[in-house]
Amino acid sequence: MKNSFFEITDLKWIQIIKILKTLEQDNVDKVFRQIEETINQKTIIIDLVNVWFINSTFIGYLFHLYETGKKSWRYICFVNWQDSVMDAFNLTWILDMIPYFKTLDEALIKLKK
Repeated sequence: MKNSFFEITDLKWIQIIKILKTLEQDNVDKVFRQIEETINQKTIIIDLVNVWFINSTFIGYLFHLYETGKKSWRYICFVNWQDSVMDAFNLTWILDMIPYFKTLDEALIKLKK
């Protein structure tokens, strides 16, 4: 599935959600609701390679996906962040909760173990 904000690649046991551009305050809510409607019980990898800025709403939705996934035995992690995004994550507790890997390949290797 692909739209102007994200694309989802379905693998056998994983869904890769690639955010295609930085989400602004006026669209982050809509985009994360669309993501929630399309994910299933698979492991979720959120690819942030095209995201250069995040706000507290974005972080809140990541946490919400994590909490929702935990209740349904779904694993969530993120990959391919920009330094500016990691700077924002470092100001919060999100890195203590949601696993992260530098690259998609690293995540796939770790998750297969």
